[in-house]
Amino acid sequence: MSLQARSANATILHAPDLATLRVCLAKAKDNIRLISFMSNVIVPADALTQFDLGTYNFHPGSPDYPGTAPEAWACYERATHFGATAHVMSIKVDDGPIIDTEILPVPQGAHRLIYAQLGSRAAQALFSKLAPRLADPAPLTPDESLCWGGTKRSSADFNKMVSLEPDITQEEFIRRIFSFGPPDIAEFSITLHGHKFIMLTESGVKGYLDASDDGQVRGWAWNMAHPERRLEISIRVDDARDFVTRADMYRQDVHDAGHGDGYSGFAWTPPRELRDNLPHRVDISAAGRRLLGSPKLIVFKKQPQDDEE
Repeated sequence: MSLQARSANATILHAPDLATLRVCLAKAKDNIRLISFMSNVIVPADALTQFDLGTYNFHPGSPDYPGTAPEAWACYERATHFGATAHVMSIKVDDGPIIDTEILPVPQGAHRLIYAQLGSRAAQALFSKLAPRLADPAPLTPDESLCWGGTKRSSADFNKMVSLEPDITQEEFIRRIFSFGPPDIAEFSITLHGHKFIMLTESGVKGYLDASDDGQVRGWAWNMAHPERRLEISIRVDDARDFVTRADMYRQDVHDAGHGDGYSGFAWTPPRELRDNLPHRVDISAAGRRLLGSPKLIVFKKQPQDDEE
């Protein structure tokens, strides 16, 4: 049952990114609660303090795996159980008091994707379990018998695991690929005699949605495995309207950064009916993968010709 059904008088606002969260905060200044569900958005301290009814996070990972990519580390360590954690949000990532957990058994021989699926399933079950308490304005009481354990991993720790040593054994090589590969893009590399070599995969799509001050939607997208292909860009505006463009424009900065031949940029102008000088939520994906920097709030500026008959 949804939170809205449990608390008919509550207003629920969806904030997929920090910019939207700040817009929501401007609309509601008291009697507000933040519920972060499987989100990678880091909420700064000044925003956390504005939620007088508490801030709670549903972390798709067991308490033994705080930090970045918990499913990858659980897979690498061959954990027999994995799940999700609900905890009070604090300034530090995965550090606040734990409210509750949902832990599931892991099938033998599971790879990273299986761990990720178990974490997602556990997070949904945990959310349903705590929904009655979340719908009540009373604070959720932490379970003092539950605490964070293990080593908190960072992005730097993850990057070390995908940087392969020249003398890596076959067993360790397979274990790394098995644990730190899909579902996310992992750029496995090895350095020999001062030269870095990158192992390409079929899912190796890179790209970025740039900031915009002229009302256009700009960015780039490139498939590492097939650099000659020009990717189709899917544009979703305000979670309601879908558009398509192609990443085939030359970008000198992208070329200089070593991302293919540079012909992977795109610049999309929204249709006239959307150019209203208001911010719109823009979500960009290529080959089924959301680009870094997406979603963003972009102001679609009205053009002089828009007022012409």
